[in-house]
Amino acid sequence: MIERIPAEKLLRRCAAAIGYTGALPQGNAFAERLADAVNDALRAVWAKARWPQLMVHERRWYRPPWSAGAPWVEGQECWCEGAYWRATRDAPEDAPGAGDGWRKLDLADVAKFVALDQPWHPHRIGIRGVDLATFAFARDPRLVPGAEPLEGCAWMGDVPGGGATRVRLPPSAPESVVVRYLPEPPQVTHEAWASGQTYLYGDLALHDGDAWRCVAESTRDEPGGACERLAWERQVIPAFMLECLRLHVRAAFLEDDQGRERAWGRCQQALDALREQYCGGTGAFDRCAVAGFDGD
Repeated sequence: MIERIPAEKLLRRCAAAIGYTGALPQGNAFAERLADAVNDALRAVWAKARWPQLMVHERRWYRPPWSAGAPWVEGQECWCEGAYWRATRDAPEDAPGAGDGWRKLDLADVAKFVALDQPWHPHRIGIRGVDLATFAFARDPRLVPGAEPLEGCAWMGDVPGGGATRVRLPPSAPESVVVRYLPEPPQVTHEAWASGQTYLYGDLALHDGDAWRCVAESTRDEPGGACERLAWERQVIPAFMLECLRLHVRAAFLEDDQGRERAWGRCQQALDALREQYCGGTGAFDRCAVAGFDGD
């Protein structure tokens, strides 16, 4: 398990890097600017490499699991009882296999793809976190030594301008796959969690020193404790990135052009050294699936 740094501590350290030593600001323009600068730094450092120690392995299915009461419509597909099903009418009354509102699909008839954002999973796959050559496995490579990745994974161009939000799996892929990816970077906020406030999917809150992202449709539950896995996801910030994050934020706050340029240079040197230490210096990426988002 990697060493992490709490979001509140990160905000304090970054504030100190720009000369601010007072109480952690909340609810004002400076607090918002500081949080924005930290989040910009997290995105920049995160995107510099596919950090091996941050890669995630998860089993993914191609369709959402069936759930009672969901607004299923004709033609929509789901996963249930070890098979894929297609609704034959709107709002079928019974579960797949229990009535005539669903048709069981042969695996060969299922379009096999994994979306970067599958709403039934709390983790979204980072757009630069996919290496198509090692993205999907029939067997979990952590448990099965020598498990080979599936060949033939490719981006599905479904965004105007040539971008993509899904990875197509080869026809030979099994009913589910273990995917390996770098998730989206964590994010922080200066807004403290408020009792009684309703939080929606994707909202952020600062609580007990950590930043949390809401992964439920809506909730008033407190982050942490028994509800943590159901409603909130703790934002895990790797401690090894701290110095690069501080340098990035410091450079962003400098107003002198010459001083800012030198600060960005120090930040880049520190980041290159970090990538060398943890990734052997590699910066190779597939051509990114988002139009216009390319480069090292």
